[in-house]
Amino acid sequence: MDMPILTPDEMRILDKKTMKEKRISSLQLMEQVVDAMYEHVRKRKLIDKEDKVFVFAGSGNNGGDGIGLGKKLIEDGHNVRLVLVGDESSMSEETRAMLENTAIAKERILRLEGGDDVAALPDIPKKAVFVDALFGIGLDREIEGVYADVIRWINRQNGFVISVDIPSGINAENGLKEKHAVRADHTVSIQNFKTGNLLQDALDYSGELVRLDAGILQDESFANRFLLSDALLKNAIPWRKHHTHKYHYGSVLTIGGHQGMMGAPNLSAEAVLRAGGGLSRLALPKRFYNQRTPQLSEVLSMPYEHADDFEELLPRTTAVVFGPGMGEAEPANVEILKRILENDIPVVIDADGLKVFKDIMPTIERCEHAVLTPHVGEMARLFDVAPGQVMRNPLYYVNSLIARYNVTVVLKGPCTIIANEDVQYFNLKGHPGMATAGSGDVLSGVIARFMHAHPPLEAAKIGTYVHGLAGEYAAETFGEEGMVASDLIAFLPEALASLKPDDYVSHE
Repeated sequence: MDMPILTPDEMRILDKKTMKEKRISSLQLMEQVVDAMYEHVRKRKLIDKEDKVFVFAGSGNNGGDGIGLGKKLIEDGHNVRLVLVGDESSMSEETRAMLENTAIAKERILRLEGGDDVAALPDIPKKAVFVDALFGIGLDREIEGVYADVIRWINRQNGFVISVDIPSGINAENGLKEKHAVRADHTVSIQNFKTGNLLQDALDYSGELVRLDAGILQDESFANRFLLSDALLKNAIPWRKHHTHKYHYGSVLTIGGHQGMMGAPNLSAEAVLRAGGGLSRLALPKRFYNQRTPQLSEVLSMPYEHADDFEELLPRTTAVVFGPGMGEAEPANVEILKRILENDIPVVIDADGLKVFKDIMPTIERCEHAVLTPHVGEMARLFDVAPGQVMRNPLYYVNSLIARYNVTVVLKGPCTIIANEDVQYFNLKGHPGMATAGSGDVLSGVIARFMHAHPPLEAAKIGTYVHGLAGEYAAETFGEEGMVASDLIAFLPEALASLKPDDYVSHE
């Protein structure tokens, strides 16, 4: 089964469940984790016999995991130095027991209790491995003192860094860096990915991130948060049949545009077609219509001034993209969005459309046909809070928006969260080069394209994943610095092709 993504508290509950049902102690569970880590390191050949290995162990159970791994490596003939960091009197019982049971020779142990001790660390050869077992998932504060000194020292070295569970200094709940953080080359997340393994700063500090099965039992009550993957979406793109026409593949209307921002709705409208949509219409404010930018010949365009301009068109529309480049709200936009929501027309509300949504939030009860696609700043504006508050607790704000309006939410970021009231998905597909103007506009068009045949959550999952894949393909051609949003559109067909059913036969 797909392994759920957990919060740190949920992971602790599973640890207790495992100990109870397997009738093992906390120390025995730690030894179980150590055995799995050692096998992983051995099979992946992460450490060579000629490497000088430094295991940095804190006083919590993460430190115990590191000590146990160090013991296994010593028994296998590796040159290991165990570095105990901080006050040993604060060691957890399990970590102390692991240290006492390892029988590591005293000359292999180095104790660092203050900055002066860190300054005395020896020069390290380039052929070295550093195991970061300082904090793990229990960190909920800024790192200071000897720990900060050790992290700075590790980050200055040229060796290979392996972090146990999560790089020390990364918050395991939200993925934010707590002032100082280890820059790992390889991170082994024990049993389940934690939310903080995937969000915000975490990906910049984790290096290669892998999940390690350590035999910890699961609980169905936590099975509502998953990582998006090819396997989950492999058969999501249906066959195209001969006996069909354009309306079988969706008719999407994009509403947006304002002075100086007429390109944004173009990107959404063009993405609809490149993602396989049958018909794409573009509605632009009448007073700026003559300022429209060049668009695909296949995109139909129209000016609008009043909500009534859409009276005949909306019933023939399978989905709406509302907001790209909308800028200062047109007087009609509030009424247009109300009509869309009142008539249960599937809609992606993006960019400046979220400002209009905020204006009518007090009058809305439920809008289960809507997908909202904010980034952190836009989510903060919806709740009248600072962006930092959303970053500290992104899942809280996602869940709050869903609970109030029954919408599907796509919180965009380095790891995008796609969620409704039943389930959450985390999407890692993508590339840093996608941090460029217009990428979100492309995403809104891709999601809308799939809303004619899929519920909002499924359309959001498919659209977000395909969008990320297109970004990865574009980066291979243009590099992360040179990418622009229209490059994503060009690679949407390739991304779609990779998700076709295994038995798909092209009719080309």
